[in-house]
Amino acid sequence: MYDATKSAVTTPNDANCCKSAYVATCGEATDGGAAFAACTGSRVYDSTTAATTSPSDATCCKAKPVFVATCGEITDGGGAFTDASCDSTGAARVYDATKSAATTPNDANCCKAKSADKAAADKAAVDKAAAATKAATDKAAADKAAADKTAAVVDKLDSAARLGGGAVTSLAISVAMVCFGLLY
Repeated sequence: MYDATKSAVTTPNDANCCKSAYVATCGEATDGGAAFAACTGSRVYDSTTAATTSPSDATCCKAKPVFVATCGEITDGGGAFTDASCDSTGAARVYDATKSAATTPNDANCCKAKSADKAAADKAAVDKAAAATKAATDKAAADKAAADKTAAVVDKLDSAARLGGGAVTSLAISVAMVCFGLLY
């Protein structure tokens, strides 16, 4: 069979201008193409048969292996056992990646005790969140107290204005608002 990639050869002969005729295999079902992909039913391509000629389901395919759940893959194509699944005993436990090949995924086979460092870090995070919540609550209470105090001063100045006239009141209210940080 003529090989067009050898068109510049200056000594034409069978060895220099031709290539072997293509023979289909399980690894290359068509000339330059991909591996055999027509396995039937639940059968899958068997890469150990790549050099086998006469590709067919019988020569290139095998039964799909039975899925066996492990800690690293609890469902066929799924993910690993989760930390949330590790707490079935009520103890602080986490997924142990070193046990990913263990079969029969469950707390006993896939999990380990949470390290003291991890537990301390978790506690520190909870404590930090609690402190932030307390600080926000304290600030809200302080803001409310300041607003109540300002309202009381304004009420007193309003009463004084009714007794002493409007010009004095406007000036007094402005001074009070500046003192309490309500005007800039």
